[in-house]
Amino acid sequence: LSKQALSKQALSKQALSKQANNYTYIKRVWNILLGFFAIRLCLVWIQSLLLKFPSNPANPATETQVFLTKQLGLLFDGRLFYPIRAKGLDYQLAMALLVYYESQHDVRLGDARATFAGRMVQLASDMRPPFWRFNRAENQMIFSAYHMSEKTIDDYISGLNAFSPKEIIGYPSAISTLASLIKERGRELEFKPRLVVTNSETLFDWQKNIIKDVFNAPIYDYYGTAEYLIFAWDTPGLGYRLHPSLGVAEVVDNDDKPVFEKPGDVLCTTLSNHVMPLLRFRIGDVAKMAQPETHNVIGGQVLKEIHGRIDDLVITPDGRHIGRLDHVFKGVHGIRECQIAQHDLTSFEVILVPTQGFDSSTTTIIKENLKHRTGYPCELRTTIVEHVPRGANGKFKGVVSLINK
Repeated sequence: LSKQALSKQALSKQALSKQANNYTYIKRVWNILLGFFAIRLCLVWIQSLLLKFPSNPANPATETQVFLTKQLGLLFDGRLFYPIRAKGLDYQLAMALLVYYESQHDVRLGDARATFAGRMVQLASDMRPPFWRFNRAENQMIFSAYHMSEKTIDDYISGLNAFSPKEIIGYPSAISTLASLIKERGRELEFKPRLVVTNSETLFDWQKNIIKDVFNAPIYDYYGTAEYLIFAWDTPGLGYRLHPSLGVAEVVDNDDKPVFEKPGDVLCTTLSNHVMPLLRFRIGDVAKMAQPETHNVIGGQVLKEIHGRIDDLVITPDGRHIGRLDHVFKGVHGIRECQIAQHDLTSFEVILVPTQGFDSSTTTIIKENLKHRTGYPCELRTTIVEHVPRGANGKFKGVVSLINK
């Protein structure tokens, strides 16, 4: 062979060797990332075990359990892997608490879970199924909340039947809309979830009723914040029980003095955020705190009611702020979803999506219920739409105050 041919062969071998080395390096990095992800999953599982309440529900987690959980969180959180740290111990604890409460209803870490939240799995204008994507790492099917309609509900039903989730979790508005469409379609589901969990929005009674009716499963709501300041689980007969390992909450009046058994602003103090501690942070929500005697009995704080955002309250002419207007829709049928908008102190608009059974008497009942709830006569007009608009974050608001906006 000529020198030129030998030189080309040598260069070719060098190129192949370089490609092999690159492949080995990429494979090694990939295996490291997979290993780290597995460690994170194991951490959530271990924390959920450590945070288990004793058999006596009156006692919260022991100091030893909380201490060990925090040490595990510090080990795998930001201290050793700070460059790739997404969120801190507060996020770890919140997810561990969710796993723990799910396990109390026979839903284990890794069980099939269907999520209906604000994730865009495809463009809203793209109406070609499937309207869901599979997250293999968590055995989670992520469904779009932006494509549900009478035309697409058969696709959603088929997707749910094929996946057979043990748990359905997401926004109350999305899950209740799904339930309403399934009921109207008249198709039977081929599975029965063990649990339905709602979060991120206020869960209204009319939503809870349709969800229970269709899925025939217990439904629980949990309350938290984007800053992971607090975690509270819906406890029948009590309200929302706050877990003390994540943070503490206060409900205060306009003078920042604690109030009980009546609505007030929610202040939160984190106990787990080591990067940006927040002290008496005003989160913009209104809630009602139970009497301290109740806290002593069950070993933790209890929020009896969560009214929602401060700017989502109705204002009366005498200056009162009223939340939780879902009672307005008691005894009302023929509505898939609805929203109350207050334009001024005596003028309201009900924006609704009608279904079978809706007639003129429906608006009459709503008007009488609203008058009874607010304590004064009001002007009410009804706007019928195909879909109640969501906010920029995809969340549904049951009450919108347009006063001074």
